[in-house]
Amino acid sequence: MDQEVMDFFDFSKELKRVPAAPQGYISSDPRLMATESKSSEVPNREMLGTDYVTKIVAKEKCRLNRTLLEYQPEGKRNRTLDDLDTDDEAEETEIRRDDEYYKKFRFNLNRDKNLSIYAKREEILAAINAHPVIIIKGETGCGKTTQVPQYILDEAYKSGKYCNIVVTQPRRIAAISIANRVCQEREWQQNTVCSFQVGLHRPNSLEDTRLLYCTTGVLLNNLINNKTLTHYTHIVLDEVHERDQNMDFLLIVVRRLLATNSRHVKIILMSATIDAKELSDYFATTNSIPPVITTNHGRKHSIEKFYRDQLGSIIWNEEDVGDQHVPEINKHGYRAAVKIIVIIDNMERKAAIQSRLSYDETLRYGAVLIFLPGIYEIDTMAENITCMLENDRNIKVLIVRCFSLMTPENQRDVFNPPPPGFRKIILATNIAESSITVPDVSYVIDFCLTKVKVTDTASSFSSLRLTWASKANCRQRAGRVGRLRSGRVYRMVNKHFYQREMAEFGIPEMLRLPLQNSVLMAKVLNMGSPMEILALALSPPNLSDIQNTILLLKEVGALYLTVDGVYDALDGDLTYWGTIMARLPLDTRQSRLIILGYIFNMLEEAIIIAAGLSTNGLFAHDGGRTHIGDSFWMQYIFADGSGSDLVAIWRVYLTYLSLVEIGHDQESAIRWAKRFHVSLRSLKEIHLLVQELRVRCMHLGLIPFSVNPSQMMDDHDDDREKAIMLKVIIAGASTQTTLRVPKIRVLTQIAIYTRQYRATIPAAPYILATLSLPIWASCTLGALRSYFRRSGFRQKTWTLPFKMVRKRFLSHSNRMTGLQIHLSLFLCRVEFKVKCTRQL
Repeated sequence: MDQEVMDFFDFSKELKRVPAAPQGYISSDPRLMATESKSSEVPNREMLGTDYVTKIVAKEKCRLNRTLLEYQPEGKRNRTLDDLDTDDEAEETEIRRDDEYYKKFRFNLNRDKNLSIYAKREEILAAINAHPVIIIKGETGCGKTTQVPQYILDEAYKSGKYCNIVVTQPRRIAAISIANRVCQEREWQQNTVCSFQVGLHRPNSLEDTRLLYCTTGVLLNNLINNKTLTHYTHIVLDEVHERDQNMDFLLIVVRRLLATNSRHVKIILMSATIDAKELSDYFATTNSIPPVITTNHGRKHSIEKFYRDQLGSIIWNEEDVGDQHVPEINKHGYRAAVKIIVIIDNMERKAAIQSRLSYDETLRYGAVLIFLPGIYEIDTMAENITCMLENDRNIKVLIVRCFSLMTPENQRDVFNPPPPGFRKIILATNIAESSITVPDVSYVIDFCLTKVKVTDTASSFSSLRLTWASKANCRQRAGRVGRLRSGRVYRMVNKHFYQREMAEFGIPEMLRLPLQNSVLMAKVLNMGSPMEILALALSPPNLSDIQNTILLLKEVGALYLTVDGVYDALDGDLTYWGTIMARLPLDTRQSRLIILGYIFNMLEEAIIIAAGLSTNGLFAHDGGRTHIGDSFWMQYIFADGSGSDLVAIWRVYLTYLSLVEIGHDQESAIRWAKRFHVSLRSLKEIHLLVQELRVRCMHLGLIPFSVNPSQMMDDHDDDREKAIMLKVIIAGASTQTTLRVPKIRVLTQIAIYTRQYRATIPAAPYILATLSLPIWASCTLGALRSYFRRSGFRQKTWTLPFKMVRKRFLSHSNRMTGLQIHLSLFLCRVEFKVKCTRQL
């Protein structure tokens, strides 16, 4: 058996291909089928809750109390020699002046007094001067995002003091647009006094920047690497109600550094729908409770809200209702949104006649903002609007898209006025619900949907899932209207459903997503064990989740088994692989795939496959049994005899890229996608992620060879190259893959599986490779069996829901031995001596 496994990983040995089976036939040989263990014993798993938090939080509170006990404004405090520590030497410097800088740029101190935040200006500045942490709760549109940082900067200008402000935004488009808006308001040249940094995109120099808008991840990485807040005088965390892992971990880092070496840095927390008491308690000390400054909108114009059941037969037909509890947008929902646009236009025409106003003038301030959950829904909505209004010459619309991965040039179109006679229709994801204000929006159509990352409990892989937005999100969206005139909000759900069944707030990501990236950031931070760091979160995860995460990181090579040579189940020293994984926006196992791809000169292929694993539903179907079968066979065809779903992802993407390069139009691409049952939405998302991963890999020194798609596909026509690719996939994409060897060796076909969140059929394992080897393999097929049981088939014989495809699962576990080899761990122990190997 050992020799067979060694042969499998020997690149010099021939990889025997399995011929493609005729459509409609899959062998029913019982020796080829997987079996489940009949053992009724359940593995012991100690479920550890959050009891560990109490002791760690109490210790941290003592540290924070001791640090801020003697805090006084402007650093004036009486201290003894015993109070000083080594960190104070770097921190205790004279007040730095910046008079020469302020002479270089024009500082106009006239702020917009019409914004409601202006009435709180003096109170905000006084609170910042008196407290290390303050909280500002202001409704959307009050001006807090653009004005509060300017108030701080203006105050520093008056006194000639050095000031360096950083403001975080949850999304790239918000950071870019707000920075540009502040520059325009102050008549500053872009990327001088005020600038932005998003992801890997930043100005060539930030030397003159005193007000930086950046994404949450950018600031988090800077603080983790520098381990101090003192590069800034003020840190403004905006939209803190968005409880993603980056924001929660940023709060941990800020709180910890504030209590150690950065006690003079001012922290300002802002949001419209924040739980102010929870945050205030989080940063509270014995003698200092962060003040909460609340500002009302002071809205001059009214907002009317309408719900689905209130619109009645005007918009919806009885046969269009469907299941109102299912989070989806069907064709009737898209049509209903277009009908609302027509009603809005007719309503404004009548109002213009009665008030003797110009219809073009009403169009100028009558933009419609439609909230949709993703890029695919945006494209579908655009198609419906174009199709339904193309024959109506009375209504002219300008469709503008708004989502996170747009270029900065395209993002500016959201704020530009439409041409005369046109109504602007903005199709946006939830990035437009906070921070971004488009003044001419008077109408919002909200499907009350969003996409959130969720984790498959069987595989620990995360994916985006369509679900209902929280009420807090919907309130943020409603706040986008009513800036220049009265506005209307159309919520495409029933009022009772909105009030009684939709959640008030979303579940924090730290409680519903894998913790691999957070644990890796805790290790890079190097200010305690992962348990000690994550216990300080606003919503701490269960200790069992931390323990399982650390075990997984050890399996994929991100952590050593020991800390300073001593084994620790709740910790491990960071490996070089772990430092790379911490800097890639992927699941750690996908990052591992990229690292192995670089080692074996297959980085480009690994990047594409990793991006494909991060995207939902590449192979699409309409839900019918016939089309499910067709979708399966298209996936089988694209696998090119490898039997690997991941190879199929790679080949589909290269085919799509070739079509784009030769200039196929959108209609041709749609026909191609429909013919091969491929989702264009998923392909576009994969393409954007591939581009970002390439840039990140270059910054990490992982540089792929430059090849075109057709050349790459030709290179892998060689069986040896395919063999290497399959083995890299098996080793990198999964740690749950196993080979099971029978007592009697039979030369037969095997399939190597891994339990992941998508597969050839719903809820089934991912097929990594199908090979012809002298061993029998079965890998984690519990999900597949569960799928059949839910389908109502008999226990021992199930029929796949593909046309003319039958497969039998017969119990023969008594013929099997219990020997299992973990392929990915085994691969790391094998010394490969081939020409294509590179050293990191």
